[in-house]
Amino acid sequence: MVQVSEYMNQKIIEEYQKIHSRSDVGMMIGEQLLNYVWNIQDLSFLYPNTTMLDFGCGKAWAHSQKQVSRLWDVNKVILYDIGIPKYSKRPAHDEFQSLISIDVLEHIPEDDIDEIFKYWYHRDMKYVFSTIAAYPARATLSDGTNAHVNLNDKAWWMSKIKKHITCHTEIIYMPTNTRRERVVFKNNS
Repeated sequence: MVQVSEYMNQKIIEEYQKIHSRSDVGMMIGEQLLNYVWNIQDLSFLYPNTTMLDFGCGKAWAHSQKQVSRLWDVNKVILYDIGIPKYSKRPAHDEFQSLISIDVLEHIPEDDIDEIFKYWYHRDMKYVFSTIAAYPARATLSDGTNAHVNLNDKAWWMSKIKKHITCHTEIIYMPTNTRRERVVFKNNS
């Protein structure tokens, strides 16, 4: 099981649990997933019948209200988010073979990224689909820090991914909130 830094365990987990517990906040509900349903569908058809982990699913609105997984060739979707008690149990590696993560990586401190990628990229993985925003979020944490705590450039992110990659990976890198760049690593290249 992945061990993340004390910073991640204390500050970020508590912060996101607070944000998710507020009933007046319509953020982090998991609606951004709708922007990538077809990208994920293509991957699921290329690598069918996996159990998929939605890493950082938020309140899982796209799953519960829109049933997006009906469009994918997956056996099951496991929901995981540190801020939602019912989704906070991190699955073991043998429980999933594909992973999606939308609007998550930029919220993870730089020092914890290698541990996250070690968790994602295990030997049985078929594919990973993720987005990375490299611009400040509208939201701030309770101490005033921007919610996007990791705003590294594309080269930094690609170097981190290449260190850990074990499967087909598609990344949508967003240098601004209006520009998207698709990066594909086929198999482990």
